[in-house]
Amino acid sequence: HLRASFERMGGGGSSSAPSGFGVLDDDDDECVASSVQLSLNCPLTRLRIGTPVRAAGCSHVECFDLDAWLQCQRAAKLPNWLCPICSSPASPPELRVCSWMQSVLAGTAETTREVIIQPDGSHAAPEPSSAGGSERRKRQRAASV
Repeated sequence: HLRASFERMGGGGSSSAPSGFGVLDDDDDECVASSVQLSLNCPLTRLRIGTPVRAAGCSHVECFDLDAWLQCQRAAKLPNWLCPICSSPASPPELRVCSWMQSVLAGTAETTREVIIQPDGSHAAPEPSSAGGSERRKRQRAASV
């Protein structure tokens, strides 16, 4: 029902990662390429994104979930049609489904909450951290107090 309203209001279209993402300028000696951590969770619900969207005017790679966005706006007394990440206008006609993020989501396990994006645009789930070690240290500190 909300998705049909979105399409009737002129929303839709698709986009890829914002231009320039993963592209290095060989003439810029000061440009240092590094990997970036990208959450696969919606900033509104903190749940994994189902349909990734961003506004046409957004320059960030992060997306938010279409259904969550429409539900939030519908529930608001005064809808605020601004991107929840950068505050660009984000009414349905400005929203674009991100095909790049869709492929990232499709290529990762449902339990994956973030990926590491390499400068060339490739992505992978982060290596398991040594969180167990830090948890062990926290317990040891608590026991010694």
